[in-house]
Amino acid sequence: MERLKRFIQEYKISFAIVFIFLLECMRGSYDLKAWSFLRQMNIMTFLTIGVSLEMMSGDFDLAFAAQISLSTITAALLISAGLPIWTACIVIIGLNAILGCLKGFLLTKLKMPSIIFTLALQVIFLNIFSGVLPDNRINFSDILVLHGNRAAEVLVTGLLILTVCGMYFFLNNTYYGKYCRMLGENMELAEKSGLNCMAISMIIHVIASLFFSIPAISIMLYTSSGSTYMGANYLYKVLAAVCLGGIGFQNGKGSVNGMVIGALTVVTMLMMLTGSGYLNRFETILEGIIILLALDVKNRTKN
Repeated sequence: MERLKRFIQEYKISFAIVFIFLLECMRGSYDLKAWSFLRQMNIMTFLTIGVSLEMMSGDFDLAFAAQISLSTITAALLISAGLPIWTACIVIIGLNAILGCLKGFLLTKLKMPSIIFTLALQVIFLNIFSGVLPDNRINFSDILVLHGNRAAEVLVTGLLILTVCGMYFFLNNTYYGKYCRMLGENMELAEKSGLNCMAISMIIHVIASLFFSIPAISIMLYTSSGSTYMGANYLYKVLAAVCLGGIGFQNGKGSVNGMVIGALTVVTMLMMLTGSGYLNRFETILEGIIILLALDVKNRTKN
């Protein structure tokens, strides 16, 4: 009973938002589109898991959104050049694996603050194709490839369920899961204890980047395009989800339950704003407020 109380206390903001949303849905205030909700939930959860894993290892990643944009543009250019879609998807996965490996290596090697380093990467990624593409966007088809494709959504959902189960096992039953938390708590102490922090950091960032590749593929196929702005739409949303999930920065704390709850809360909030007609006006403001509230609740829970 005490454990349940702590669980409710930790995620009380999330439970309140979801409860209000369900109540308003029953009253007919919102037109809930189940497949749209599922699509957003899939994308948001994959991104939240990836960023949460990086944060638990002690790195605050601001480059993941630009990484997604870079992936969609690269894939769209390849498809426009005549390559099959499945080849472009493989390139996205490979590109993100390379970027994740690079991030993990440089963050450990240079020992720079992760916020500053990933902010610099964000600027680089966003401007690689600057001036090359008209309006920083490229369309490879006039047909929305995955529009109304429910089978693909079910497939992604199944992959997400496997990912959640795999992450739970990874964090709670593997040495690398424990090493991830150790790096987040104190990297210097981890190095003195004999851990190969560079290798562990590279593995963690590669795993996280592979999680980023799935939303990048989904967004690219849903819109049949690539753009420098696609990833930016998820930057603050995902950070809000991570904070609401109770993921700790530089303390190695966090749970898979929190990652999923954080993603669910943000998607629910976006559905409420969309249904009310206030999405464009108050979205970023509310995300900032929720981050502050989540951090306040987290501090109160610790005390």
